[in-house]
Amino acid sequence: MSNRIYERQLDFRVNQQPAKAFDDSLLHAGVQARKRKRGDTEGHGNKKQKQADAGPTKLSARRAVKTEIHADAWHVIFTHCDPSMLFALKSVNREFRKLLDYEGTWKKCRLNNYGEDVPPPPAGLKEYQYLDLLDGQKDCMSCGQKGIRKTYWPFLRRWCKSCFKKKTMKRVDALLHLEAAPNLLDCIIFATTDQFYNYERVGTNGMSGRSIQQHSVCLREDVTRISKEYEVFISSMPTDATLSPEVKEMKKEQWRNQKVSEVQALQRDIETLEAWARQNLSDRSLKIQDVKGQRKAAFVSRALSLEPPITEELLKFMKPFHDAIQINKPFSEKSWTTLRTKLEDRRAAAEAMLAFEKLAKDHDRMNAWQDYQRQRDWHTSEQQERVRKVASEVIRNLEAESAALGPMDYQEFTIRALQEIHSRCEKALPLGVPKNFPAELRQHLLGSVLAIDDAIMLYARDIRPAIDRLPDAPPARQRLFKCPGCMRNDTTHLYQFHDLFKHIRDKHACFASAFDSFWWAGGKDARPLWFAVPWPRNLPLLAKHQKADGKYDPDAVTPYKRPVQITQSSAAGTISAFEGRSAGTLPTSAADESTADRPAGFVGNIVDASRVLRRTPLGPQFRSRIALSYALEKHSSHSIHGASDWSFSTIEDGTGVKYEPLPSIALAEEMIKALAKDGDHDLFNRLCCEACATDRHNATNAFGKNHGATPQSREELVTHYRSAHRHHYGQRMEMRAWTEKLFKLPTGEELWIALTQPAMGVAMAAFDTLFPKNPSSGN
Repeated sequence: MSNRIYERQLDFRVNQQPAKAFDDSLLHAGVQARKRKRGDTEGHGNKKQKQADAGPTKLSARRAVKTEIHADAWHVIFTHCDPSMLFALKSVNREFRKLLDYEGTWKKCRLNNYGEDVPPPPAGLKEYQYLDLLDGQKDCMSCGQKGIRKTYWPFLRRWCKSCFKKKTMKRVDALLHLEAAPNLLDCIIFATTDQFYNYERVGTNGMSGRSIQQHSVCLREDVTRISKEYEVFISSMPTDATLSPEVKEMKKEQWRNQKVSEVQALQRDIETLEAWARQNLSDRSLKIQDVKGQRKAAFVSRALSLEPPITEELLKFMKPFHDAIQINKPFSEKSWTTLRTKLEDRRAAAEAMLAFEKLAKDHDRMNAWQDYQRQRDWHTSEQQERVRKVASEVIRNLEAESAALGPMDYQEFTIRALQEIHSRCEKALPLGVPKNFPAELRQHLLGSVLAIDDAIMLYARDIRPAIDRLPDAPPARQRLFKCPGCMRNDTTHLYQFHDLFKHIRDKHACFASAFDSFWWAGGKDARPLWFAVPWPRNLPLLAKHQKADGKYDPDAVTPYKRPVQITQSSAAGTISAFEGRSAGTLPTSAADESTADRPAGFVGNIVDASRVLRRTPLGPQFRSRIALSYALEKHSSHSIHGASDWSFSTIEDGTGVKYEPLPSIALAEEMIKALAKDGDHDLFNRLCCEACATDRHNATNAFGKNHGATPQSREELVTHYRSAHRHHYGQRMEMRAWTEKLFKLPTGEELWIALTQPAMGVAMAAFDTLFPKNPSSGN
């Protein structure tokens, strides 16, 4: 709805008109009264104009009520609104935006919603910014991701977990940028995280290093800012003998003490604020638990009054009941009416699950079922042999397809193989229930040919060895799948094949739902009876790129779709972005902007490329690839033997193989410092180690980190590379191979696919600036 309509709706004006005497002359007008001439308004008037003059009696979008509300009244109304509503009202129209410019309105709103004991805003924060962090717009302040509530108070920002990692750095990494003055770290605020980089509190943990259970982190921007402020302060001091060294040191100490006192004051404010936030959360939790307890008691009472009654024993198997009692609202008749329909639909399934639970408490019967499961674990029955024979044919076909049309990943191979095996067995193998199958569980197979036990057997005996033969197959412990029942967006848990079914049994099958057939595998503490769980047409197994939407249907078979992303296989046959191009000289306009105040040599070329690419929509990994290629090509063509960047021209490793000159690992550290000083905190950041990704056997270090699969900060990658990769050609040569083995970057083909995507005109223009086409090239 436009702002104009909003203004009309909110401009209240009702003008009551006096009653008019009835004009009986209109009764004798007859046809003439109904058949007026065009433009004749005398005696009758314009009907629409009369309505407009009289004013409406009802509020509508087309007919505005015209009673004025004074600005002071709006201010009072705003102070009693929910904070999230105020942020929505700011975008309604211009008048509201002007009214909400007053700090007092936001302050009173904060006090009315949170009480008088809420701490005041930290230094440098306005009231509306403070209220936004307390309970405002629910999105990431960096990337805009929706549904983000986590506020990192030391940095006064609300971020998603990914942006928090990108924007911060560990204390040990910050020392790399402040080697000349490490005591400047006391001039910036720190936060403490656990070993998984989850925020805990403001302040440092008093320890340093990478192997501890907690880390002290700070903003990358703060490190760059304090370094520049210190340089400006030093440059402002006289360079002659006007001041003695003792006076200079005293002034430095005074400047540092002032910064430290500001940080300490801010830290005290944040500590007070976090203490209040914890107490407020505790108080709110107690109130919420009271409401939920009353709501649960009312639902249980109403369920018992049904005919026949639904006991609390049955309710525990009904997920709608558990969902309903988690809602933070008082009980109402409407909520009970909605829940009652769902409970009635699940009554039969819940009764069957309760009956099985009582059967499973019979130890003799359970021991017999466990014995039957152990017999099947030998995979020697006639039924299992026939299923494996079908599986071997399916696997051969998939391997032939992979060899002919391109390699498959382990997820696609597994899901497609199991779908095809189930389809063939369902059509061609009327095996039925085995003779020695426990009689009490026969009805639960529902006439299914296969059980989950067969899927587990096929994966372990046939599919997993076939995956080992695929090119670039990850190790067995890294072959993970996603659960279709877990719908959280903030985190994704992945499971190995066998563990996934255990997870479904323990978490999702305890309710009457699409997963309730897994209940027949037994309780959490018992060994799973997979032979009793039917293998559905749609096996609850998702690849990493597939999304769980909460609409799992055991009978709906969906063909596997590959992820839509740039991969080496999708880039096969595509030209490289660097084909027919070479690093050029920056134009005068670009050179004036990019070469100002930058280091020389290899690092300077990196900074040049970073400035040209910074405003493009390309991802950081693609910008890193372009910048590194530009710097390598530019500097190798202008290198001087004996320079600090290139201490040799070629090297032989003893086998007659010659290597071109390469920059030393020290330049990687200088590059990171220069980029941080220039304000680029994204280039080469949060990438994986190419050497670890290639050599999977040495990918995990002593602390369990997999640098080849888990993105790390650029500072940590350099430190890791120095200590972990010295074995290929000796330490000297390996340290000079960092340009190829330190960062896992896209290939030239993948870069070309990214550059040719829609809305990449600015990125392509920047790439043409750095790598112009050769005159003889037709690319």
